[in-house]
Amino acid sequence: EGRISSEALQKELTKQRKAFSEIELSNSNNIDFSTVLKKGEKNLIVFNTDKYANVSPFIDALRSGSKNYDLTLLEQYSWRNQMEKGVKGIHMSPFISDFNPELINNFNQQFEHFYGKNVPAELPRYDVLGYDLTNYFITYIHLYGSKFGTKISPVNSTTGIQSQPLFERGSSNSGFINQRVYLGEDKAQ
Repeated sequence: EGRISSEALQKELTKQRKAFSEIELSNSNNIDFSTVLKKGEKNLIVFNTDKYANVSPFIDALRSGSKNYDLTLLEQYSWRNQMEKGVKGIHMSPFISDFNPELINNFNQQFEHFYGKNVPAELPRYDVLGYDLTNYFITYIHLYGSKFGTKISPVNSTTGIQSQPLFERGSSNSGFINQRVYLGEDKAQ
């Protein structure tokens, strides 16, 4: 998936005549990112993998290079809890980074009341994701019955607590794909 995404990004950059550099990384020994980084400009680093284990050997070289360059790493959302900070990062996610306090407090009270448990501390909250997705589809089923699949469109959307899904279907035989993502930023520490 990471390779496909990076290839699509390269095609789009080429199409728009935007400059980019590539470097082939085979091992982390003596890797020198300075051959492709530009001083005085913003440098966005995109790895062609979504597996953190493949990227982690190169993070130290990026961290040391971040002192001399303006670096931002495009992270996979799943890397956020695995990665040591030191390089500024951005990530795409289907999750809102800041909850509406009134909505989440109400949800948390109801959760604790009905399940007799404290709410989970980890993010994303899969209990809230399930709630958001269930409300999304139940709303359409309530409005359109068994024909709800033909009524889902980018214009119609429901409001969730942690996510604001916006599903589309490629065809009547395909599944639903969420088209709404958010860009989040992690500061280097």
